Formats: sequence, C-alpha cells, structure tokens
Amino acid sequence: MTQTNIKGNVLIKIEKASPDDIQTITALVKRVAAHDVLPHFSAEGKAFFLDIVLRDVKTTFENASYHTFKLVDNDKLVGFSALREGNYLTHLFVDKCVQGKGWGAALLTRTFSFATSDEVTMRASVNAVPFYEKFGCEAIREEEEVNGIRFVNMRYTLKS
Repeated sequence: MTQTNIKGNVLIKIEKASPDDIQTITALVKRVAAHDVLPHFSAEGKAFFLDIVLRDVKTTFENASYHTFKLVDNDKLVGFSALREGNYLTHLFVDKCVQGKGWGAALLTRTFSFATSDEVTMRASVNAVPFYEKFGCEAIREEEEVNGIRFVNMRYTLKS
C-alpha cells in the first residue's frame, strides 16, 4: 500500500519497503549515519553501530514482526523506517537532503499508524532527540551510552 503526500509542490511516496530495497536502504543508512549519528560516538561506538544497524536492517525483512517503510522522492529512496512488534521503533533514517521539510514526520506518522499498542518506544540517537520531541515523543530516561553508542530511551503515546 502506497501513501502519497504532497509537501509544498513536491509529491512524496511512503510505501512498504521490500527485500529488493536492502541495498538502497543500506546506502541511505550509511550516508545518514556518517553525517548525523556517528559524529556523536566514540571510535568503538562507530564500528559497533554500523555493524549492528546494518545487520538489523536485514533482519527487518526476515522477520514477520516488522513493518518496514520507505520514503521516496522522484524515484529516489530518501527515508526508511521499521516498527517491531507494533510497539518499538527500530529505525528511522531520513536523508539530509530532505530533513527539515516535514517528510520525516510524515514517515513516522505512517509508521506509527501500524502500532498495535498505546505506546511506541525507541532508542533515539542523541542528534534526533529534538526531532522526536517536536513530534511529541518524550524521554523516559537520561542519555545512556553502551559500547560507545549514545542514545536516549523515548516513548510516543498514541492519541485515541
């Protein structure tokens, strides 16, 4: 199922991602991570993050408990999200070229529409916390660091 949004005069599509998209999604994740996420990590965290996240992207297509979506602008994949078990956001990556345009919020809204619980939790990269807060998420703990990776546990309470 494809959801089409018009942001300004630009047509964007949010559609279910498929295993055929893995290569393009991997390139997007590497690009976004290099620019936005990895600068906040130690050397250990950088290596660990890429290894874990890239393996996990593949897992989202091998396990039926995930809903995966891609954000497409003029046939170019510019965003990716994954929701596990209807209550945990495992991935949200939006290309720098479209950040700040409301497209990430549109992708997140679409992803959360598949939630099966009243609350969705996530481990937000420290650079993404302001985005999530603006969306309506709240921190549920102070910033943590595990294996050199810094994150904030957050939750979004779905409105009835």
